Amino acid sequence: MKGTVARNYLGTVPPKARVIVVVTYRDGDGRQLALPQSPLRESFTGLQLLTQQLLGDARGIISGWDQDFSIGQLGPSTFEIEVRAEAPKRVSLRRLATMTKHVMVLGLLEHLTDVLIDLGDAACFMAGHPTAHLRYIDGYYGPYYEFIQDGQAVKTIDARLLELLVAPGSVDGIRAVVANLKQPGVAYATVAKRVPGLDYVSHVQVPANEHLRDFANGGPLPFSQACLDAARAQALSEQKADSSSSEAYDGREQN
Repeated sequence: MKGTVARNYLGTVPPKARVIVVVTYRDGDGRQLALPQSPLRESFTGLQLLTQQLLGDARGIISGWDQDFSIGQLGPSTFEIEVRAEAPKRVSLRRLATMTKHVMVLGLLEHLTDVLIDLGDAACFMAGHPTAHLRYIDGYYGPYYEFIQDGQAVKTIDARLLELLVAPGSVDGIRAVVANLKQPGVAYATVAKRVPGLDYVSHVQVPANEHLRDFANGGPLPFSQACLDAARAQALSEQKADSSSSEAYDGREQN
């Protein structure tokens, strides 16, 4: 009987965990337009600054892996950003522990990318809608804020994300990230994210207006921590009033 060699059913993990993001800037007619290089460099620097701030305690997950970005130009105003982390060369890529680590790192990069996109989207909405006001809600999956415009809730943002966004360091980083939106003629940006190996691609569209351009050019973000505190205080006050009304109603029922 011939001997057999055990087959490695787990295969070999790729040496890099990667998430791909493509950003396209267009005019009002949906056409790409040439953009100067300086805002692009500014955006890339802001992206790096925000990433270091967001990683925080999660740095331990990618400890020993080299994490960085690369950016390439695909069209007049289309850019591909690769968020990646690479395993140390001394590590065997066939070990189960390495495969597990790869999955954890990829999950972290995907979540990091989602948070970066959400931060940019939220900041652009806030900068572009200075007349909106905030409403704080403590939901089933944690607290969040609603942005109210003309009496309607038009945007929902996780409370922790919004609190991170209004911090001074984050505001500066976001302003750098959205630098290309301040260019004349840019009407909106489309952000498409995909994970290599998966067919699904998510898209986020960020419109530009004069308010957003003012912010990108150095103006203040229309919302601050004080706005968030006021919304929380208002929600707490309304909650206490509702509780008092309910208690009074119960008392009348008992009488």
